[in-house]
Amino acid sequence: RLSTIIRTANLSTQRQTEIAQKSGPPINGVIRDVRTIADRPYATISVGTADGVQRGMEFKILDRQGGNFLGTLVVESVEPNEATGRLAGPNLAQIRPGVEARTQL
Repeated sequence: RLSTIIRTANLSTQRQTEIAQKSGPPINGVIRDVRTIADRPYATISVGTADGVQRGMEFKILDRQGGNFLGTLVVESVEPNEATGRLAGPNLAQIRPGVEARTQL
């Protein structure tokens, strides 16, 4: 399943390694809220400093049911039990509360 996600995301081996190094330890959460701020898409995820989340960490956003890569979230602010960051990626319209956010695929 994970190799399918990687293939559909068209990530080279070098890019996968770069992302893994940038991502840090494996942390899994879910999207709680999606909103637009100053014409840019943002989301809040269900993990925070209590889970090891730090500003600048990158989460991959995945559709649990279909296993599709939807985009990334780069953390800009962190609280004990949630974090908020800017969204980017190929399927932003599909990012909604309940989809998975993971530091590693």
